[in-house]
Amino acid sequence: MVITLDADWIADISPYSVGDTGNETITTAQLSRYLGVVESRAEEDNATDYMIALLVCDLIERKTGNLNIKSEKIGSDYSIQYDNAEKTQYMSLYEQELARHEQGFAASGGIDRADSVLEFSKLDQVRLPDTNQDDDFSTW
Repeated sequence: MVITLDADWIADISPYSVGDTGNETITTAQLSRYLGVVESRAEEDNATDYMIALLVCDLIERKTGNLNIKSEKIGSDYSIQYDNAEKTQYMSLYEQELARHEQGFAASGGIDRADSVLEFSKLDQVRLPDTNQDDDFSTW
């Protein structure tokens, strides 16, 4: 199966561009070759257009030599340092989207509470007292 991708996706998520006028980062022929390279992985992962664009941008980053993410910061409380990493920012984003996708969420959306399946978080099924009676609590 041949995958296709609108070239605008590349420009939408990166500083790169696709075209044949001479000022773009890659040509449309190169985009076609890159899509051929990522095709099997995209099909295996059931990737969305956004995820396919991330894979293509990863190849562009590798072509330009922008490798070795030294660190990542997640929120204000967590950061991680890598030693001799061979991962681009686009591959890191792809892996995050893939994890969401495999959990059954649409890419870039959806949340699930961590305690949503815990037994102790269910509501108690206790009979409430009848408030229409006088203060006789013996009928509880």
